[in-house]
Amino acid sequence: MRNLFRSFCLANYLNDDRIERGAYGYDKPLAKLALRPDLRLDKPPFEVKGRVKCWSARAIQINSASLRGREVSVLFAGQKVTASNYSNSFDVALITYSSDRKHLPVVSWLDINKDYKAANRIKLPSVHDRMMMLVVNRGPEVMKVEQAFARGSAPAAFTFAIRLPSSSANAPRVASSGSSARTSASRPNRARSRSMIEEIAHSPGLEESAGSMLSSRGTDEETVAEVEFDFGFQKIADAEDQIIDAIRVDIEADNYEVLEEFVRIYTSVSDLEKSRLHTLRSRVQDILKFEQLQGNSKAEAFISQF
Repeated sequence: MRNLFRSFCLANYLNDDRIERGAYGYDKPLAKLALRPDLRLDKPPFEVKGRVKCWSARAIQINSASLRGREVSVLFAGQKVTASNYSNSFDVALITYSSDRKHLPVVSWLDINKDYKAANRIKLPSVHDRMMMLVVNRGPEVMKVEQAFARGSAPAAFTFAIRLPSSSANAPRVASSGSSARTSASRPNRARSRSMIEEIAHSPGLEESAGSMLSSRGTDEETVAEVEFDFGFQKIADAEDQIIDAIRVDIEADNYEVLEEFVRIYTSVSDLEKSRLHTLRSRVQDILKFEQLQGNSKAEAFISQF
């Protein structure tokens, strides 16, 4: 399954049946259906950060004319996405070829270690003036889990770099799924926060989801329920973290828009939806109580609204 899927992904972008017994190409009538690379890099630095969906691939084309015949360090790091006892995995290839297609391409699959990293040295053929980096993100190969995992998992982050060996050879880092560091650009604004709070209120709570998972114990749907439960919990926990981060930063800037949205939504929803917002409400109250102790009169006013 692994080799079949990664060969399929590579064929979608490379479409050259002259190597690997035709595994990386299609018949001529289908040649026009080949996918274009998602990104093109014409000059250094050859470094990319991106995301790739489960059971999907991304390709980056690189103009490597200046590197012909030289040895390069290929560095990769990918994000491990887990649910229940299952996780994703990566297949990553560096493909070198000639832009005129006169010479056979060379495909080098990287050695990905248990930490989802790779650091390989590859000699580039002198007749090749192009490279393509292919990043394949595979889910677990268990039939009943495969679709549930693909539905629930967010696109996995990855980063890669192609450098001359004289440069640093350390594999690049990629943020873990539980990373709490967020830039101001990624922090949700008022409208996005409103949508996230409403989604938490409308989603099954922890006890509801756990009840559904327990009811499936001993059935064929047990593993699917566990995966769906884990991803549902991760999604809500991440949304809560983002909202709390936004509220905390906003208060420091004397801005209360996101907090106002939370209070407005919380006071207007049903008791069931309030129960789903209970954890977020407790965390918001902790922030407000701290601010109250610092003499923040606005925080004291918000506390009285719960």
